[in-house]
Amino acid sequence: MIKIIIISIAALVLGSTQAAYTIKIPIDPQSVKFYNWVATTPINLEWENSGEIYGCTSWTPNPSEITIDQEFMQTAKDCKQDQVRTMQDREVDELSGNIRNSGEPYSQTQVITVSSTREAIGSKETWVTTTPTYTAWVDSGSIYGCSNWTPESNIYEAGESITQTATDCKQDQTRSRQDREKETTTLTIRNKGTVVTETQPVTVSSTRTATGTLTLPVNCRFSRIKTPWSTTTHLAFKNQQYIEFNFIWAGTMWATEGESESIFAGTKYYAGQFITTEDGKDLYAICKETP
Repeated sequence: MIKIIIISIAALVLGSTQAAYTIKIPIDPQSVKFYNWVATTPINLEWENSGEIYGCTSWTPNPSEITIDQEFMQTAKDCKQDQVRTMQDREVDELSGNIRNSGEPYSQTQVITVSSTREAIGSKETWVTTTPTYTAWVDSGSIYGCSNWTPESNIYEAGESITQTATDCKQDQTRSRQDREKETTTLTIRNKGTVVTETQPVTVSSTRTATGTLTLPVNCRFSRIKTPWSTTTHLAFKNQQYIEFNFIWAGTMWATEGESESIFAGTKYYAGQFITTEDGKDLYAICKETP
């Protein structure tokens, strides 16, 4: 189909009036282009963050690496941030170079990886050994191992009841110990491990009832029997053959000093049997000779 293009031409003729002429030219529309719009670079607005940062997992440093109760900043580099921007598609006329919007504006989204920081508190604890707690020592079992019983039974007359004391006895004791440890920053103390039982032997004294074993002639007495051990005891040292008299016998006081024998009130006294005690003393019985 051929279209007719009408062209108006105005001619100006000198000395004549203006006249208008119309020329009709047939043109093939397939061979003529008046415009040609094609897509071109859209308008991109700047990306803007949308919402809060999220998805952080790799926070460093770890609180377990920082001293307990100490404030510090943590950083995570694997966080996510949603972003959005406005897009406007455009097109350009290839014939004239004119640009125009194409369609309505629309939104475009993306997720990017970002870093984030936050405040944290350290949890690293440092524990050191501190003073344990103990219960009181408690006796365990019976006293044993006594050997230095005094006075010796062989310096008391046979059948006489005496009380002996030993000072080298042993007594087992036990107590409980709870080990503990202290945190160096908070100074918190806690138990460490289970309760431990400790034992120890201690030296103690003990007493017992015993019976004398010394047998003397009827007319002799052993000075250690009747009086306490003192300067008034009837003593004789074996090497010196010396007797010091100062004793009570049958309710009467005799006071005599001298050689290994003495006469008092007509009665002769002398040093009789002697024994060596466990502590190394030589003791003599004091005897009297009846007329």
